[in-house]
Amino acid sequence: MAVYYQTYRPQKFSEVVGQESIVKALSQAVKLGRVGHAYLFTGSRGVGKTTLARILAKAVNCPKVKDGDPCGTCDVCTAIGRGTFLDVVEIDAASHTGVDNIRELIERINFGPSQGKTKVFIIDEVHMLSKAAFNALLKTLEEPPAHALFILATTDIDKVPETIISRTQRFDFRKITAPQILKTLESIVKQEKLKLPAGALEIIVENSEGGLRDALSQLSMISVLEKDHSESDIHLLLGTTSRATIEELLLFISKGQTAALPEFFAKQTELNFDASSFTRKTLGVLQELLEQTLAGQTRTDSLGQAFALPQILHIIRLYLRAYKEIEKALSPELPLLLASIEAALYMSGSGGQASKNIDNANSTPDSTKPVVSKAQVVIESPVTVVEEKLEIEQKSEEVAVSENSNVALTEDQVKGWWPELIAEVRKFNSPLATLLKNAPISKVEGNRVAVSVKYLFHKEQLESARMRTLINDYLSKQAGGSVAFIAVIDKNLSVSEKITDTAVVVSDALKIFGGELVE
Repeated sequence: MAVYYQTYRPQKFSEVVGQESIVKALSQAVKLGRVGHAYLFTGSRGVGKTTLARILAKAVNCPKVKDGDPCGTCDVCTAIGRGTFLDVVEIDAASHTGVDNIRELIERINFGPSQGKTKVFIIDEVHMLSKAAFNALLKTLEEPPAHALFILATTDIDKVPETIISRTQRFDFRKITAPQILKTLESIVKQEKLKLPAGALEIIVENSEGGLRDALSQLSMISVLEKDHSESDIHLLLGTTSRATIEELLLFISKGQTAALPEFFAKQTELNFDASSFTRKTLGVLQELLEQTLAGQTRTDSLGQAFALPQILHIIRLYLRAYKEIEKALSPELPLLLASIEAALYMSGSGGQASKNIDNANSTPDSTKPVVSKAQVVIESPVTVVEEKLEIEQKSEEVAVSENSNVALTEDQVKGWWPELIAEVRKFNSPLATLLKNAPISKVEGNRVAVSVKYLFHKEQLESARMRTLINDYLSKQAGGSVAFIAVIDKNLSVSEKITDTAVVVSDALKIFGGELVE
């Protein structure tokens, strides 16, 4: 069976797919004779880090280099391509993690090149080195021999010490775009004269997750299939999941059908699905729903009508947690099943305080009101119920603050301080500064300052622990005494475009995807 990622591995800068800016920078450095002594290539798997490292090794040694690009055909280029060139040393740090391995490498550095002009050391998955090994490597990176070039590659830049990063030229590789992957696959299919099932390439692109190497590996796997095979056959062979399957799961969840979930996942296990890949794909669909909801786009399909914004956010949190637990679980699909059941319970009204409040509110029949199904209430009303409860809490909070008043503020005073306060908040988080700027001051009484917002998630952002401390501390400093800040929901507030700016709303969503708000 052909291994396409090896057969069609780029041999020159001009053949590399994607990474245009990195290719341009490296080829220009070769052309001008300004190649650095150490480079750090970071990015997800299969995006071209090792390939570009080998091409750079060719470029600094090729006797026929033209415009910074190696010829790819001379003895030097072909030897490097085969892995037989003595002056290019590749080390897999995943299996050579110890300090002794690095010391052995350092000893080899002292000897000049025997075949080419530059001795190149490529260390793949460099983040796997031990602390002692990094320390041993550090000294060499500080004072390398003139004939040596280091190229470090990693898929986990966070595990590489800053002392190493600061002594290299860092290049961040991005994922290959879907059109670029599809174009490459179509070219190979044409050259190999393959006759694949309909939709095969689209399935590969969808499941490659931006990695061209993964896409080429999957193409090698399905190259044995003929046109009469179905999409299900492709997914079964690749161990992947169709989007229709993900949507089927989300519809089970939206209807609170917990009983259907064990059988659903049992079927996926029979189909050889990968739990991590399945979860990533589910999160991808949920993120798409989130972005469309935030942008006010209306989906006409059943999935688009099934979830409200708070529900999408809650379910994303559940699957993010499951994704972290899969690696440690005895059964990889168990965290995924539990997250799905919990999400379905939440949608049915059995999995959260907001839903319990809805049930209680719906338990007393009223003949004067139209009958509304439980599913409709859960989908349409969770934010409203929480907001009603919040209004009661706000009134109690306002009274408590007023009773503890030891400062008498005026609205003119507060308005005078507001521009500088917004500037201080902007240093902490720019979208929240925009939100505060567009939240009108609704009340200044005693030592209490209140602003109006229309939505619950705006209130939650402004009253987060760090934001509230920052605002209170600033106002108290200006007033010379204790000042309390609160945000009050005003459903009749006319919201400007700036308040509903996507950046402000995405600020909240980023907490979901990254675990905390990036400052």
